Amino acid sequence: MKKIFTIDIHTHILPKDIPNFNKQFGYGEFVQLEHHKPCCAKMMMNDQFFREVESNCWEADTRIKECDHQNVDVQVLSTVPVMFSYWTSPKDGLEISKFINDDLIKVVDKNPNRFVGLANVPMQDTKLAIKEIERSKKLVIHHHFSTTRFVMLQLNKITIAKLLIEVWDILWQDMRMNIYGE
Repeated sequence: MKKIFTIDIHTHILPKDIPNFNKQFGYGEFVQLEHHKPCCAKMMMNDQFFREVESNCWEADTRIKECDHQNVDVQVLSTVPVMFSYWTSPKDGLEISKFINDDLIKVVDKNPNRFVGLANVPMQDTKLAIKEIERSKKLVIHHHFSTTRFVMLQLNKITIAKLLIEVWDILWQDMRMNIYGE
Protein backbone atom coordinates (compact mmCIF):
# COMPACT_ATOMS: atom_id res chain seq x y z
CA MET A 1 0.00 0.00 0.00
CA LYS A 2 1.32 3.41 -1.00
CA LYS A 3 1.81 5.92 1.82
CA ILE A 4 -0.68 8.78 1.73
CA PHE A 5 0.85 12.26 1.86
CA THR A 6 -0.57 13.67 5.08
CA ILE A 7 -1.04 17.28 6.14
CA ASP A 8 -2.13 18.31 9.62
CA ILE A 9 -3.96 21.54 8.78
CA HIS A 10 -4.71 22.82 12.27
CA THR A 11 -1.77 23.08 14.67
CA HIS A 12 -0.62 25.81 17.03
CA ILE A 13 2.78 27.23 17.82
CA LEU A 14 4.16 29.86 20.18
CA PRO A 15 7.51 31.60 20.39
CA LYS A 16 9.58 30.12 23.24
CA ASP A 17 10.00 33.51 24.89
CA ILE A 18 7.20 36.05 24.82
CA PRO A 19 7.82 39.67 25.90
CA ASN A 20 5.87 41.12 28.78
CA PHE A 21 3.32 42.95 26.62
CA ASN A 22 1.40 43.99 29.78
CA LYS A 23 4.34 46.15 30.85
CA GLN A 24 5.24 47.18 27.31
CA PHE A 25 1.75 48.47 26.44
CA GLY A 26 0.55 49.34 29.94
CA TYR A 27 -2.70 47.36 29.78
CA GLY A 28 -4.22 44.02 28.93
CA GLU A 29 -4.22 40.35 29.71
CA PHE A 30 -1.38 39.23 27.47
CA VAL A 31 0.00 35.71 27.63
CA GLN A 32 3.48 35.02 28.96
CA LEU A 33 5.22 31.67 29.23
CA GLU A 34 6.63 30.59 32.57
CA HIS A 35 9.13 27.79 31.87
CA HIS A 36 8.82 26.01 35.19
CA LYS A 37 10.27 22.58 34.37
CA PRO A 38 12.01 20.88 31.42
CA CYS A 39 9.85 20.65 28.29
CA CYS A 40 6.90 22.45 29.92
CA ALA A 41 5.64 25.97 30.40
CA LYS A 42 2.66 27.55 32.06
CA MET A 43 0.74 30.01 29.93
CA MET A 44 0.07 32.88 32.33
CA MET A 45 -2.32 35.83 31.96
CA ASN A 46 -1.87 38.60 34.56
CA ASP A 47 -0.01 36.15 36.82
CA GLN A 48 -2.98 33.75 36.60
CA PHE A 49 -2.53 30.22 35.27
CA PHE A 50 -4.24 29.80 31.88
CA ARG A 51 -2.98 26.38 30.77
CA GLU A 52 0.15 24.29 30.46
CA VAL A 53 1.89 23.62 27.15
CA GLU A 54 4.71 21.28 26.24
CA SER A 55 7.87 22.00 24.29
CA ASN A 56 6.28 20.84 21.03
CA CYS A 57 4.53 24.20 21.14
CA TRP A 58 7.83 26.06 20.54
CA GLU A 59 10.43 23.47 19.47
CA ALA A 60 10.30 22.57 15.78
CA ASP A 61 12.53 19.51 16.20
CA THR A 62 10.12 18.05 18.77
CA ARG A 63 7.20 18.70 16.40
CA ILE A 64 9.02 16.96 13.55
CA LYS A 65 9.72 13.88 15.70
CA GLU A 66 6.06 13.73 16.70
CA CYS A 67 4.97 14.19 13.07
CA ASP A 68 7.28 11.38 11.98
CA HIS A 69 5.80 9.13 14.67
CA GLN A 70 2.25 9.95 13.45
CA ASN A 71 3.19 9.74 9.72
CA VAL A 72 2.40 13.43 9.20
CA ASP A 73 4.39 14.93 6.32
CA VAL A 74 3.51 18.62 6.73
CA GLN A 75 2.00 20.73 9.49
CA VAL A 76 0.18 24.01 8.90
CA LEU A 77 1.18 26.25 11.82
CA SER A 78 -0.65 29.17 13.37
CA THR A 79 -0.49 30.88 16.71
CA VAL A 80 -2.59 29.89 19.71
CA PRO A 81 -5.96 31.71 19.46
CA VAL A 82 -5.44 33.61 22.73
CA MET A 83 -2.54 35.38 20.95
CA PHE A 84 -4.75 36.85 18.20
CA SER A 85 -5.10 39.98 20.37
CA TYR A 86 -8.04 41.48 18.47
CA TRP A 87 -9.01 43.40 21.62
CA THR A 88 -5.81 45.49 21.61
CA SER A 89 -5.23 48.84 20.01
CA PRO A 90 -4.48 48.42 16.29
CA LYS A 91 -0.87 49.58 16.76
CA ASP A 92 -0.25 47.09 19.56
CA GLY A 93 -2.02 44.34 17.62
CA LEU A 94 0.35 44.98 14.73
CA GLU A 95 3.38 44.75 17.00
CA ILE A 96 2.17 41.44 18.45
CA SER A 97 1.45 40.09 14.96
CA LYS A 98 4.94 41.05 13.80
CA PHE A 99 6.49 39.32 16.80
CA ILE A 100 4.45 36.13 16.23
CA ASN A 101 5.02 36.13 12.46
CA ASP A 102 8.78 36.76 12.71
CA ASP A 103 9.10 33.69 14.94
CA LEU A 104 6.89 31.65 12.62
CA ILE A 105 8.91 32.70 9.55
CA LYS A 106 12.10 31.44 11.24
CA VAL A 107 10.50 28.06 11.96
CA VAL A 108 9.13 27.68 8.42
CA ASP A 109 12.37 28.89 6.77
CA LYS A 110 14.38 26.34 8.76
CA ASN A 111 11.96 23.50 7.85
CA PRO A 112 10.25 24.46 4.56
CA ASN A 113 9.39 20.88 3.61
CA ARG A 114 7.70 20.20 6.95
CA PHE A 115 5.85 23.39 7.87
CA VAL A 116 3.57 25.96 6.28
CA GLY A 117 2.81 29.09 8.30
CA LEU A 118 -0.42 31.01 8.66
CA ALA A 119 0.22 34.66 9.47
CA ASN A 120 -1.44 36.46 12.34
CA VAL A 121 -2.75 39.90 11.40
CA PRO A 122 -4.30 42.77 13.40
CA MET A 123 -7.87 42.30 12.21
CA GLN A 124 -9.02 45.41 14.12
CA ASP A 125 -7.42 47.60 11.42
CA THR A 126 -7.70 46.49 7.80
CA LYS A 127 -4.90 48.70 6.47
CA LEU A 128 -2.49 47.51 9.16
CA ALA A 129 -3.57 43.91 8.47
CA ILE A 130 -2.74 44.33 4.77
CA LYS A 131 0.56 45.96 5.67
CA GLU A 132 1.46 42.95 7.84
CA ILE A 133 0.36 40.53 5.11
CA GLU A 134 2.68 42.29 2.67
CA ARG A 135 5.53 42.25 5.19
CA SER A 136 5.15 38.58 6.05
CA LYS A 137 4.23 37.30 2.60
CA LYS A 138 6.36 34.19 3.11
CA LEU A 139 3.41 32.99 5.17
CA VAL A 140 -0.16 32.32 4.10
CA ILE A 141 -2.79 34.74 5.42
CA HIS A 142 -4.68 33.38 8.39
CA HIS A 143 -8.35 34.24 8.45
CA HIS A 144 -8.87 32.09 11.57
CA PHE A 145 -11.73 30.20 9.98
CA SER A 146 -10.09 26.78 10.11
CA THR A 147 -12.29 24.19 11.79
CA THR A 148 -11.06 20.85 10.45
CA ARG A 149 -8.53 19.31 12.82
CA PHE A 150 -6.83 16.74 10.62
CA VAL A 151 -7.02 15.80 6.97
CA MET A 152 -5.24 13.30 4.76
CA LEU A 153 -4.57 14.29 1.18
CA GLN A 154 -2.97 12.28 -1.56
CA LEU A 155 -1.25 15.10 -3.39
CA ASN A 156 2.25 15.76 -4.52
CA LYS A 157 4.12 18.79 -3.17
CA ILE A 158 3.73 20.75 -6.40
CA THR A 159 -0.07 20.39 -6.22
CA ILE A 160 -0.04 21.60 -2.62
CA ALA A 161 2.13 24.59 -3.52
CA LYS A 162 -0.20 25.49 -6.40
CA LEU A 163 -3.22 25.17 -4.10
CA LEU A 164 -1.66 27.48 -1.51
CA ILE A 165 -0.75 30.04 -4.18
CA GLU A 166 -4.32 29.95 -5.53
CA VAL A 167 -5.76 30.45 -2.04
CA TRP A 168 -3.35 33.34 -1.43
CA ASP A 169 -4.29 34.97 -4.77
CA ILE A 170 -8.01 34.73 -4.03
CA LEU A 171 -7.60 36.20 -0.54
CA TRP A 172 -5.29 38.95 -1.80
CA GLN A 173 -7.67 39.98 -4.59
CA ASP A 174 -10.60 39.95 -2.18
CA MET A 175 -8.78 42.14 0.34
CA ARG A 176 -7.59 44.64 -2.23
CA MET A 177 -11.11 44.86 -3.66
CA ASN A 178 -12.64 45.46 -0.23
CA ILE A 179 -10.05 48.02 0.83
CA TYR A 180 -9.04 49.85 -2.32
CA GLY A 181 -12.05 49.15 -4.57
CA GLU A 182 -9.78 47.57 -7.21
